[in-house]
Amino acid sequence: MRNFTVIFIMALLVMSCATISYERKVAEVLKHKESVVVIVTTRMKVKCISQGNCRMTTPSYIGTGFAIDEKHIMTSYHVLRGAVLIEVKDSKGNNIYARVVYADPKRDIAIIEHTGIEKLKPLKLSTDYDQGDRVVLIGHAHGFKYTSSYGHISGVRYFGEQLGLIDTEVVQTDSENEPGKSGGPILNMKGEVVGMITMYYHHPGFNFSVSSMELQKAIAKFYKSIK
Repeated sequence: MRNFTVIFIMALLVMSCATISYERKVAEVLKHKESVVVIVTTRMKVKCISQGNCRMTTPSYIGTGFAIDEKHIMTSYHVLRGAVLIEVKDSKGNNIYARVVYADPKRDIAIIEHTGIEKLKPLKLSTDYDQGDRVVLIGHAHGFKYTSSYGHISGVRYFGEQLGLIDTEVVQTDSENEPGKSGGPILNMKGEVVGMITMYYHHPGFNFSVSSMELQKAIAKFYKSIK
């Protein structure tokens, strides 16, 4: 009985140490939120109260993006779709306008260029990801800035033509992708981007992100286009 008690206590200590280690890793990963920005888009819509009684409205929407270099930010294409004005805000409260310089609607990828945010550190991308890997998601869920969630990669899939994506590798996670998080990074425990949040289903575990492999292809195409 005494031996069993000792073994049980040792097991608890090991589990406790593992939990503390994981929490420390998550805390380190969250330091990368300085590379994540708020994207506010303004769109023009006609709202009709009755026949012949219409007016122009300019609703605003919130999305997320992350730096890929000092001047450029990657986000989801659907965050910017139809926008007449794009505003970027960093974690320090700096505010500047931006413009679209690359768009791939089929894979829901876009890149915007800004000129006024200083010292926006780019995130590194990694194509080393697999089912079961632990990940951290950062975004602005329902307008609540820099909301983070944690989970695992549930699967890596290829969409030939599904859910609005065409010929796209996606990373499925069990972490929630709420509205406002679109365009936000999925980070591994090293703080590297392994995917970009793009969509969610109203079912647990059905959250999809464009894989970093697709993001790297898009970045390569963009840089080639501006040479």
